[in-house]
Amino acid sequence: MTRAQRIIGTFVLSSIVWLFLVLDIIPIPLPTFLTSNILPILPFYLLISFGSYALCNIGYNLMTFRECPDEYYKLMSEISESKQFLLANGIKL
Repeated sequence: MTRAQRIIGTFVLSSIVWLFLVLDIIPIPLPTFLTSNILPILPFYLLISFGSYALCNIGYNLMTFRECPDEYYKLMSEISESKQFLLANGIKL
């Protein structure tokens, strides 16, 4: 089972459980405060929490991204070699 299948399966299962709890299909005695105030907005809260986590994770990884000056010079030399090769074979740039 791939990771995507596990994530999709978990999402579907949790969505079904949430829907059953919101619609009172599962007779679980929950406090009325929970069923009327918390459960209806739970998916939005989870979506906002995931978005915040993803944004912070991307920001942190951008802040700690190490520079690679050696790779920059290698890439620039490969680009100049490619240009020279193309010009030698009659291709105009």
